[in-house]
Amino acid sequence: METYATSVRRDPGRLRVAMTAEHPLGVDVDPECVRGMHVAGELLSSLGHDVEHASPAQPGGDELGLFIQAFGPAVSLGIGYGELLAGRALDDDEIVLLSRAIYDHAQTLTSVAFLGATAQLQALARGLVAFFAEYDLLLTPALAERPLAIGDCNGVGENPMEDLARSGRFTPFTSLYNVTGQPAISVPLGFGDDGLPTAAQLIAKPLGEDTLLQVAAQMEAALGRPAQMPDL
Repeated sequence: METYATSVRRDPGRLRVAMTAEHPLGVDVDPECVRGMHVAGELLSSLGHDVEHASPAQPGGDELGLFIQAFGPAVSLGIGYGELLAGRALDDDEIVLLSRAIYDHAQTLTSVAFLGATAQLQALARGLVAFFAEYDLLLTPALAERPLAIGDCNGVGENPMEDLARSGRFTPFTSLYNVTGQPAISVPLGFGDDGLPTAAQLIAKPLGEDTLLQVAAQMEAALGRPAQMPDL
């Protein structure tokens, strides 16, 4: 069986690439993040791929709430298993605050609410995956904002659930593909005028890891090593 280490060295051929800065959370995207997406699009075009502006339908409603309802019980199960292994209830200082908050929220859910959230996320995933019948890859900005300072949005503040929502607004292009399970990669594209790194995200079809790695390797070879190091 061919490994990724082997397949990454193969040429992916000419691919159809959709490019968009649209996302479902309604937050403005920093111009430098958009610029990075366009730099990546131009690079992909120069490598022989067909790049055009297109976007999957963006879902409306409370995707974060659905996500917490569907995945919160999985977090709770992990905590419960930890208690089983320890043979006792875990102390608060043994559980990350955000995990504790999600655990507490999960205790309020009914089985019907869990199954309803799961069904809605499955319908959302089917719609997103259908978009890739026409395209091999989707190109987006990696972030909506410039990189945050160390310690910002770390989920250990007074309101960890708000920190979770804040992280979604910082990374609104990634969460949908946590739901679909599609492979995605962040491709470094140098640095902005602020001295901070810029990147773009590529998303592939389900089971498209080999194509994703091949294209990322193409881009890395074309870009070469960065001409500067990030500011410290």
